[in-house]
Amino acid sequence: MGPNSKLYLSLTDELFHRGNGPAVKDHVAKDYRSHDPFVSLIRGRRGLAELALRELRGVRYEVCDVFEESDRVAARWVLLGHRPNGTRVAVPGISLARVEGERLNEGWSVADYSDVADLTQPARLPADAWDGAPRVVTPASPADAHSRLATYAWLVEECYHQRRVEAMTEALHPEYVGFDPFRDRGTGVAGITAFTLQRPSISDPRRRGGR
Repeated sequence: MGPNSKLYLSLTDELFHRGNGPAVKDHVAKDYRSHDPFVSLIRGRRGLAELALRELRGVRYEVCDVFEESDRVAARWVLLGHRPNGTRVAVPGISLARVEGERLNEGWSVADYSDVADLTQPARLPADAWDGAPRVVTPASPADAHSRLATYAWLVEECYHQRRVEAMTEALHPEYVGFDPFRDRGTGVAGITAFTLQRPSISDPRRRGGR
């Protein structure tokens, strides 16, 4: 286990299991940036950690998998607890963090917050908010898009429908690291491009049973 994995596990243990809030300053950089509209550990925002420790009982933060590549550490986790009335709460998720100077400096998370959504309302992101109704997202290149959804739709259209995989270099950061358990972990832009070339087109008739 590398130093970044140990840093991540140490933070979750101190924060969730030992109730040591001040430990955040030893694990998280002052200029830490969170890209999860729901979760923030610092700067006074009502993040998942603060919410869980305040509203739930018997909180456990179970890390199911953790692995690292260069300055990135990724984890699959589930936050468990009980409401005061005894109802069980489970929030499963995946996090990716960037480490700089032995501190977590930037983080991305994807999680299912349905079990705790009534306790606090997630902050909506302009142009990315969704009320659950069907919506049509018009693909737009990174240079022209006004939302992340538009860029993502453009990348799917270009790479998987038009088979123009060079779009990867236009949409992905040069230091992109992909953590996909179904292929080699830690794959960069070149790796995800090669992986995409091996996949059949979404519009390929072979996917519809043709020949």
